[in-house]
Amino acid sequence: MQLDSPDPPSLGTVRDWSRRVLEGLDPTTLSDVELVITELATNAREHATGPRSVRLAREDHTIRVEVDDATPGSVPVERALSTSAHRGRGLLLVSKLCDCWGIHRHLASKTVWARLNSAG
Repeated sequence: MQLDSPDPPSLGTVRDWSRRVLEGLDPTTLSDVELVITELATNAREHATGPRSVRLAREDHTIRVEVDDATPGSVPVERALSTSAHRGRGLLLVSKLCDCWGIHRHLASKTVWARLNSAG
């Protein structure tokens, strides 16, 4: 799903799309995927340049979320918790919900990915 267009999709639309793609997935894992895709897409919108896109892959009991953007030098970093910060907890949530996550840098872009195990 493209995040850049003349009328970019809302994050709610991205979550709706993920529900359709992952139809039949157990509700707990689906909620986790929706949170992860929201956090990674938000990071791409706020900290990177376009084009930006989101992909989902489902294989056996694994869900892979991938978000591409055209800013290879701007990499997300999991921050230390601060009780006074109003923001900055997204990657902490991603790391708690996922089995693993990471970044693949390409020549003119990067892919931030996360992998979750699923019961169904």
